[in-house]
Amino acid sequence: MLETIKAWFSHKKNASLSIFMAFLVVVTLFATHLQWGNGQRMIEGEVPVYSSNRSDASPLIPIQKGEVYYPIHKEGDWEKILSPSRQIGFMPTTTLAEQTKASKRVAIVSSRTANLRRQPDAKSYLLATAKKGNQFVVLDENKEWIKVRHEKSIAYINAHSVNVRDGKIAKGANSSSIPMKDRKIKITANEAKLYAESHTNSTVIDHVKKGKTFQVVGVLEDFYEVAYNKDLFAFVKKSAAKANFTPIERVNIPKSIKDSTIVIDPGHGGEDPGASSDYTKKHEKDFTLKVSKALAKRLKGLGAHVILTREDDSNLSLRNRAKLANEETADVFISLHFDSSGENNENSGITSYYYNKHDLALSQVINHSLKKINIQNNGDQFGDFMVLRESDCPSVLLEMGYMNNKKDVKRIESKKYQQQLVYRISDGLENYFKNQGKIPQSKTK
Repeated sequence: MLETIKAWFSHKKNASLSIFMAFLVVVTLFATHLQWGNGQRMIEGEVPVYSSNRSDASPLIPIQKGEVYYPIHKEGDWEKILSPSRQIGFMPTTTLAEQTKASKRVAIVSSRTANLRRQPDAKSYLLATAKKGNQFVVLDENKEWIKVRHEKSIAYINAHSVNVRDGKIAKGANSSSIPMKDRKIKITANEAKLYAESHTNSTVIDHVKKGKTFQVVGVLEDFYEVAYNKDLFAFVKKSAAKANFTPIERVNIPKSIKDSTIVIDPGHGGEDPGASSDYTKKHEKDFTLKVSKALAKRLKGLGAHVILTREDDSNLSLRNRAKLANEETADVFISLHFDSSGENNENSGITSYYYNKHDLALSQVINHSLKKINIQNNGDQFGDFMVLRESDCPSVLLEMGYMNNKKDVKRIESKKYQQQLVYRISDGLENYFKNQGKIPQSKTK
């Protein structure tokens, strides 16, 4: 049938009646192949896409079954879309009706927190963080990801973080989540281009006029990533807009740890084990996660709002770890690691790394506290690490012992040493907020 339709469209001199009939067949075909929802939409069968909103337009790459496209806006009897191949195209919408089915499944968050992401990918943009007990309507599910209704759009939750059951959301149940901070931009150029990707050679989704505002969902080098149309995100040049959120250079330190937001990053994870050792069967990723969870528990007990970049043996890109801290407008970002050297037993001890000027005080206060642990302290050092470079807030990367040092590993494996790390780091953070980032008198050398 598709070949017949294409043949009709290829003969521009055919009678207008033939073209009209072909158009009706296309519309009928679409109506049986599309599953409509808010924002992104999934194809249930192959459908063609055209280069313009004309019945004699040339066909583009068709959308295949299971692929997702993004509607931009309607133009008469046509829907302007961004295809899976990141092309702007058109589909007729005259008789298309939204096909929505009431879900009979509900997902209940079973872990302490659960991340709601834009796509079924641990590296995808973080929309919000749900708490234990939050409930969401299930739209689709598999062994790894649960597609749920989130506010007026959709989101994906790791299947291991929820329990899915038949039924509807319980009356009075909490479906709220902790959203990203309200960060917006206003277009200041007379006209600005919205790109599909963060470079000027990508598809231009739209042209917007001066004064138009957008919700910012991310910052990437010279571009703001903005929410354009429900689940459709676009990029705009920084030079074409003005932001309402605090510049990186300005650092406001809460007066108490109870007023703080702290992001803890357990280094490595998943397919990235980190440093290995000849003295233990475990890897760096195992210890960073264990210490991070214990540290998060203690900091929450002190009243801080704490977020972990990972809560299980999964991996997240370095950029997205820092991005999470930026999205949460964290007051402090701490990345926890265990070091390794070229030769066994060559190096030992704790090192605190900083990158920006506003990182130094945080590094020195925490390292000052860590000196109370009976292990060599290598002081504060400049570290050109991506998680520090990309983070907007005061950040520190701690190397808390060497995996290939026999004595260090013995400490690292011990519950006593892990507890010492937790108490010393949390004590340093308390002093950092209490003393407004003032560097201790006994400076680290």
